[in-house]
Amino acid sequence: MRLFSGMQYEELTLPFILDTYSMAEEDRKAGIISIELYGTVMGEMRYGYASFVLTDRTLYDNGGYEEMLEALQESEGKLVGVRFKHKNGKLKGFEVLLDTLRDLYGDDRFLKMECIGWGINEKSCRELKIADRI
Repeated sequence: MRLFSGMQYEELTLPFILDTYSMAEEDRKAGIISIELYGTVMGEMRYGYASFVLTDRTLYDNGGYEEMLEALQESEGKLVGVRFKHKNGKLKGFEVLLDTLRDLYGDDRFLKMECIGWGINEKSCRELKIADRI
């Protein structure tokens, strides 16, 4: 057994939805886009949440932000690439591969998103009654 083992990475393609937080008034005013990805990771069902802001501020003024939200609302049944990071058998984090969103929607604007927060849960946002916030 190695005392100091390094991080291991695993890339998966998982289904995703537009997280219910994205439709909350305060998140829309802040210009946040949040997605929930889900699937079996390391043998267990997991839900990953990632929130993004746009690095190109003009997208908020020219309607690009709203168009991106609309596209993501139609994500049921679509897949996104995700790179998971784990160490010693424990999940440590993940990164949404934005190029897979660009390819999926044929839209380079998805490359202009910057992750501002992420989390991993055992339940979906749809199960957590977050929709009550909206």
